[in-house]
Amino acid sequence: LRALIRQEKKFRALLENSYESISLADKDLNIIYRSPSAVRVTGYTPEELDSASLFDRTHPEDIDHLRHLFTQSLKSPGVSIKGNFRVKHKNGNY
Repeated sequence: LRALIRQEKKFRALLENSYESISLADKDLNIIYRSPSAVRVTGYTPEELDSASLFDRTHPEDIDHLRHLFTQSLKSPGVSIKGNFRVKHKNGNY
């Protein structure tokens, strides 16, 4: 049990201190988990992130790719889908 607790602490530390934003969505594409790094990476508060669609903040050239990632996710529930796309920072940069 101690080993499991240590592993969980390491995993949590990786998620909380990463410069990658990691999100989990339900079948309706509602974000049910967003890593704390999303705030650092985007400059938005959690409330601001929740108030708009990810598509609204995604670079126009990356929208089709993002749609593809979501389609793949819906076709393969429970499988991690990895992808990169540009999100507009609160300061206006991508």
